[in-house]
Amino acid sequence: MEDKYIIITHVLYKNNKKVSGPYFSIINGLVQNNLDVLVLEIPLNGYENPVFYGKHDKQIKIKIPKVFGRITPIKYLTDFILTFSLLIRLLTLDSRNSVVIGIDPLSTVPAVFLKFLLNFKLVFYSVDFSENRFSIKFMQKIYEYFDRIASLKSDITWVVCESLADYKKKHYNSDSIYTPNSFIFNDTYYKSNQNSRTGKRVVWTGSILTDKQIHDIVDICLKIQKIRPEMEFWFIPSNKVDLFRQLIEKNNLKNTQIFDVNGQDASSRLVSQCDLGLAVYDKDFGSTKYIEPIKIWEYMMCGLPFIISLEPSLNKEIINEGIALQLKADNKMPDDEVLKIFISKENLISLQSKCLDMAKIYDIKGVIKGNLSKLNKPE
Repeated sequence: MEDKYIIITHVLYKNNKKVSGPYFSIINGLVQNNLDVLVLEIPLNGYENPVFYGKHDKQIKIKIPKVFGRITPIKYLTDFILTFSLLIRLLTLDSRNSVVIGIDPLSTVPAVFLKFLLNFKLVFYSVDFSENRFSIKFMQKIYEYFDRIASLKSDITWVVCESLADYKKKHYNSDSIYTPNSFIFNDTYYKSNQNSRTGKRVVWTGSILTDKQIHDIVDICLKIQKIRPEMEFWFIPSNKVDLFRQLIEKNNLKNTQIFDVNGQDASSRLVSQCDLGLAVYDKDFGSTKYIEPIKIWEYMMCGLPFIISLEPSLNKEIINEGIALQLKADNKMPDDEVLKIFISKENLISLQSKCLDMAKIYDIKGVIKGNLSKLNKPE
């Protein structure tokens, strides 16, 4: 009898739509490996949106009174109780063995307690961490304690980036398995737009976290355009579009287009027509040290090398292959000669196959299959 796989997570909503993240990568990886997947989704912010649980493709909806989501400590206590009770329901649906995957500490700790009562294997998938998540010191201490407990008491810990693995080893003496927020490998986007590429198109896609981030993106584009005046710039922001336009006009950045699209597919269709990606972050936002951006996996699957801020964690293989050019501290550019070589048309074209190879190596279907073989390996 095959195991069932239960994923617990907090889901971020934007305009009442679920925002894509590591949770969806894990579901895709499990489903593509022909495994039976159940989910338990708690809204991250408040209870404006419902709780969902059950089969991943046939979820049951529960509406929680909004009053329980207005004060953070009460919201988290309610989350804990909901996770505990609904996880029991999912675990006892049938007699099959269960593998529970908790995404974030608050989703995982209730499962840690249940392990003492019910027999199942527990995976903690750590997708980010912040040493300054909460301004209230007590809340920060609870958050860090939950992260420690989830890391030490789960059967195995997966981490979204190498910096998280280093943190857990240093502070908890806990081993982790690198599990990037990558995609099912699909070179259709690359192949369908291969002939549309000009060798001179730069793209940035994502959400803006701080206004400084936009300033830095525009400054970097200006430096690129100074070296290669023919360069074109495509921006696919999910927010602060007006500020983007203002700064582009103010700084006289030429050859620009701003696109308003919804969904990963629409984004990838545009990205795959470009030649160089940007992954620029503001380190002062406070939550970039222990992440590895999903956009770099979109870039590589579409055959794009990229320029990235120093702060986000980055797979050392990507650096060693020359696929990424890392900026200096505070998003300062490396010297002009280094930048000139990296953004040359010849170099960008030569790196396309390396990008595709990297995306294929870390295809989430294969990563999940390898991870589960370690989990199920006899001791």
